[in-house]
Amino acid sequence: GISCYAAETQDGLVEVLPIDLLHKKRPSMADFAAALKAGLGPVHGPGQEHNRPILDLLDQHFPELRTYRQGRIQTSPGVEEVEGSPIEYYRTVGAMIALISAYLCAHGDECGLTFVSAGSRGPMSLDKVPGKFLNLGSQPEAYRKFCRAFADKMHNEDDWWAMLVFLAVHDIGKSDDFRRFVNSSLPARSRTDDHDRVLANALRDPALLEDLLPSVKALGLERQQRIADGFATSFQLPQLGQGEVSVDSLRSLVDMDKARIADGTLSTYLYHSIFDVAGAACTERFIFP
Repeated sequence: GISCYAAETQDGLVEVLPIDLLHKKRPSMADFAAALKAGLGPVHGPGQEHNRPILDLLDQHFPELRTYRQGRIQTSPGVEEVEGSPIEYYRTVGAMIALISAYLCAHGDECGLTFVSAGSRGPMSLDKVPGKFLNLGSQPEAYRKFCRAFADKMHNEDDWWAMLVFLAVHDIGKSDDFRRFVNSSLPARSRTDDHDRVLANALRDPALLEDLLPSVKALGLERQQRIADGFATSFQLPQLGQGEVSVDSLRSLVDMDKARIADGTLSTYLYHSIFDVAGAACTERFIFP
């Protein structure tokens, strides 16, 4: 009984947003939520063509997203998509939509749960027998609890914005062009093919921030440093959960500055991994996490 979507036009596409957000200096989380709700949603129109309001708004305000659609992208170690493939773009956007959905849920809007659970999701659909996958729609109170706990760590609008920026750039090191550009600025001993370490190196270089990561640059020095320190740990929550690189991941936590554990840097980094995993299955035909 809850309406989360805009009306569909005669040609099957969604209406434009009632206000022009594309030229707003910095949209609020409520603006992003409104753009997400202006599409047709995971039930009536899960693909990119029916959800242009949110995609256009994200593209306009996070220029780094273009990188995921240019050149060759290393989607996994040793695995590259064909040049120009949008796969990693939709995975990244999916992670950002997961954050916006959490914002909605934390603020009492049940559309947040709808966006991460409804629709035809293959083995993750609500009408399937539970097995390998868990659809959060079958655990609504657990999802609400997660969203409230995360929102408690977001003290103001700037914190939410910084998390959106974090997710927009978190996998940008998978771009061959990005890695090549960053590595060309480093001495040979510091060059790496690890996308997280490449990003950590870029985050520490003011010139690279200016050229490659304008959204991070605009956050200010303290938030830039916190994002950089998170990636510098090389802690991999998804891989750790699969029993991979356990020693290396845990050792990085031992070496982390204890002040960064206390100030929420580590917590934010771990939460980013959860949103990252949530968006991993998103595609242009189904953009919802």
